[in-house]
This record gives sequence, structure tokens and C-alpha cells, in this order.
Amino acid sequence: MATAMHTVESAVLGRPVRLNLITPEGDFGGEEPAVLYLLHGNGQDCTSWIRRSGIERYVAGKNLLVVLPEVGCSYYTDMADGPRWFTYLSEELEGICRRLADFSRDRRRTFVAGLSMGGYGALKWALRRPERFGGAASLSGTTDIVGRLAAITPDRYEEFAAIFGPRLQVLEEDNLFSLAEKIPPESCPRLYLACGDQDKFLRFNRDFAGRLARLGLPAQYHEAPGDHNWAFWDRWIQPAIRFLLEEEPQ
Repeated sequence: MATAMHTVESAVLGRPVRLNLITPEGDFGGEEPAVLYLLHGNGQDCTSWIRRSGIERYVAGKNLLVVLPEVGCSYYTDMADGPRWFTYLSEELEGICRRLADFSRDRRRTFVAGLSMGGYGALKWALRRPERFGGAASLSGTTDIVGRLAAITPDRYEEFAAIFGPRLQVLEEDNLFSLAEKIPPESCPRLYLACGDQDKFLRFNRDFAGRLARLGLPAQYHEAPGDHNWAFWDRWIQPAIRFLLEEEPQ
């Protein structure tokens, strides 16, 4: 396993952008590695998972490439007043990564996961591009973006207005509930959600997990002791990875 940071030019963003790659070592019988796009939260960057969790240990010995992109405080969205981060993520990032490493093109071996804002981004990417992913995982995700915007304080208005516009309007393509309503169960990637019982987004996660269940979408929801912090995310990224790779629970 090797970890390296790269600064690459993005045509979509019109600027350089950073990303980290955790690359497996070994031939694994010549099989190309699966790929996990692992997304950071608000106020974090492409180093956060590496600095704050044991992600390098958790993927050691697995034939899995981990891609850690950086998108600022964008909610993985084409911003109303800022860069087109979702377009970069969904249309350009894979090609950039293929110039840096080899990995599988098989949907069943392509995954996305994230925490908080990144949990929202992971679910949105998977539900908007279901043909790309075999599974997606959200830890403490901001699963109800409409509810999140309704609760922002005045000191954060400018931050969110840059993303969603001055009226803080959420398009259907950015609303996880709307996306879930539109996707047939047979087309939906396998979904994994986990949230702490003291987490500020607990109600959002319960509501979204309930909607997934009523729609018959293939999803697991786990609620456990914990808060909106790295202790919880470090603990739950481990079973999330096992779920995505369809490994036996430990």
C-alpha cells in the first residue's frame, strides 16, 4: 500500500486541484483493484481521512484503490456562485485518476463513501449516476439538505447562498429524497447508512432511511452510540468498507 498526494489540472474547474490516492501493493493474481471514492466533510480536505482515521490500515491487504478528492465547502454541488464541483466529481475525476493509477471499470467494483457533507455527496453521486456504482456509504450524512438549509444560522448564510443561491433553493437533482423517489430498486446501488444516536443529523438519517425502506431500495441503516465526530467515523468506516466489498462481517 502506498499513499501519495497529487495536484492535477481540472478543465472543468479551470484550476489545479488536490487529491490523495491510497494504492494497493501486490499483484492480487493480476486483477485490477476495485475503487472507493472517499469523500471528506465540510471544513475538511483531501488529507482529513488519512490524518484523522485509520483508513490506511483498514484497506491494507485489500485490492482496493482509495481516491480522496478535495472539493472545499461545496456540498459536492455545482455552486450557484462558485466552481462546478459535482461536474468535476462525476465527469472528470475518473479520467484524472486513470492517468495516475489502474483500477477496475466494473460497476460492481466501484464504490463511493463519505462523512457528513461527504455522506450527502456520496449518496447524491450514487443516486444520480447509479450505472457507475455497486454501492455507496454515508456516515452521519446530511441526508436532508432542505432541512439543513432551514436550520442554518445567519452567520453561515453567505456560505450556503454561494452554493444554493440567495434563496437557498434546492434543485431536485440535489435533493436525496427526490432522487430516491425516481430510481427503480433494481437499478439502485447497495446503500449503507450509519449515524450516532447523539448526532445532530440523527433525525435526517432516520427520515431518509425510512424513505428508502418504504421505496424498497437496497439499503442498510445502522444507529449506534456516538456523535458527529471522528471517533464515530473511524469506527464505522470499517464495516462500511466490508459492506461495500461484500466481505463477511467481523
